[in-house]
Amino acid sequence: MDIANTDADGSRSRPKPRSQRGHWSLRTQLAVGAAILSVLATLTLSLVIGAVTLDRMRGDAGNAARALAQKMAALLSRDMAERFGDIQVLGSLSLMSDPATPSAEKRRLLDQLQETFPDFAWIGIADDGGKVTVSTGGILEGADVSQRPWFIDGRWGPTVKDVHDAVLLAKLLPAAPDGQPLRFVDVATPLHNAAGRVGVLGAHLSWHWATELRDSLLQTMSADDAIEILVLAKDGTVLLGPEAELGNKPDLASIAAARDGATGHDVERWPDGAQYLVGYTASTGYRLYPGLGWIVLVRQPVKIAFASANEVERNLIVGGIFVTLLLALGGWLLARHVTRPILAIAGAADRLAGGADAARPAKELIESLPDVKGSREVIVLQHSLHHLLDQLRQRERALVTLNRSLEMRVAERTESLTTANGELQREIALRADLERERERLIAELRSLAETDSLTGLSNRRAFVELAQRELRRMQRRGGAMTLLMIDIDYFKRVNDTHGHPAGDAVLREVAGLVRGSLRDVDISARLGGEEFGVLLADGDPAQVPDLAERLRHVIATHDMHLPDGSSLRVTASFGVAVATGAELTETSLERLMAAADRALYRAKGEGRNRVVMAGPEDFA
Repeated sequence: MDIANTDADGSRSRPKPRSQRGHWSLRTQLAVGAAILSVLATLTLSLVIGAVTLDRMRGDAGNAARALAQKMAALLSRDMAERFGDIQVLGSLSLMSDPATPSAEKRRLLDQLQETFPDFAWIGIADDGGKVTVSTGGILEGADVSQRPWFIDGRWGPTVKDVHDAVLLAKLLPAAPDGQPLRFVDVATPLHNAAGRVGVLGAHLSWHWATELRDSLLQTMSADDAIEILVLAKDGTVLLGPEAELGNKPDLASIAAARDGATGHDVERWPDGAQYLVGYTASTGYRLYPGLGWIVLVRQPVKIAFASANEVERNLIVGGIFVTLLLALGGWLLARHVTRPILAIAGAADRLAGGADAARPAKELIESLPDVKGSREVIVLQHSLHHLLDQLRQRERALVTLNRSLEMRVAERTESLTTANGELQREIALRADLERERERLIAELRSLAETDSLTGLSNRRAFVELAQRELRRMQRRGGAMTLLMIDIDYFKRVNDTHGHPAGDAVLREVAGLVRGSLRDVDISARLGGEEFGVLLADGDPAQVPDLAERLRHVIATHDMHLPDGSSLRVTASFGVAVATGAELTETSLERLMAAADRALYRAKGEGRNRVVMAGPEDFA
């Protein structure tokens, strides 16, 4: 039986060889090969370019969250340091601890400070027993605060207490603007005068101040960014943040890292089940403010934080698929173009083999064959390869253009961050200028509070503080401590005879003689009127009488120059008390001053212009 195929014209065609059955055609293989190559190239370039760009964009988002957390922590520490310093400066003013200062004058100063810094919800003075004597607006005056932590710790030194709910003031002050319960940060410092501690100056700093700081940072950002700032106590309790988180203690790695002093950013899943990009840091003390160990977190939903990066990633994938399809179509068309001459040759061969053109001349049959020389096929293949390479180069250019677009977006984000950083630097510089001005005013106030304006020596308050400190030091290490009480003889006669300007001139010259006769480590002060005090530490007790006698002689033989051009001489009486050994360990500054004062009294009684040493009976 004849199994040859018969064409429509009746001619018989040759059947396909068995070896060609079940195999792909060359055109199909080229099309599939082109598609595979384009997929591999797309994946490679997408992974390399996309990974670098996406990592950079996500890192920038994390760094922005960390920088915002650091900025919030810095503002908290600086503002707390300012308020902490304000209370200490106010407490150092002598009129605040002077019982003679009218309560109305003290209240005026407290109200003035509250008007200057409205963040102080309440400022008051409690006596040493814990009874409020003066306060802003008269609130809580007469109340007992002896069991409040700020009063208990404030009796022994400057202190600051962490955020807590209002207790006594909850019903006396208006509610917070945000509707939340009143919460305070407490600041306190002891009040001292010459007689010792007389009370505690305390203030409640409204925690709404921190809310305003947070809102001032967030107002420059879009609400669509869904950025939240949280402030946590050292134990991890949320003090400021979304209402649903207040009072919670989330167990997060970022909180533990910040508590250990680290600063950075991370992606975390919170108890609400959502994933957030979290920037974290811990606030530290600033200058005299010791810090409360607050932890600052800035969180943003990952979906929003990485939205730009995710969009770029999707665009890369879609673009890669589109380019792959285009290249596959081009490969298929190219394969068809390449295989057409080969198929034409095969068709001509089949026709010759079938005998359809057998009647035609041989020359005519040869000329009817397609002109498909081998060199032409190589050129066609070369052109096809060039075409494929052109397609790849176009794809590469498209990816380069996309990469440049990404770099422009990164540059714009970097410029935005740079601008924000510049604003932060300017704000820090402004706050630094304000801090320097405040420190200058503090130094000026401290000088006014501790210096006698007429003589330039320390005043009685400063002398007592320095002497107390020196006495404790000597009691710890042992040695000798000497106190000289000096009183100008018949000073009233100088004022009555020559006038008060002459008396002031005498006081200044005596002060200069006293200061010029002492070592740098010795302490001298005008205690009041014509009375001076000198404290000698680490000296030889045996040389004290000679030193006092030399100073008495210098004063007695010195010509005091008066404003009218004349001069006169004055004498001075000395009372000297020396404490050594067990006597030094058991004595107090009050006993030492009392002993020297008794010796001075005897010097006056024995005729003045002499040095009298205190005996054991004077220390009784």
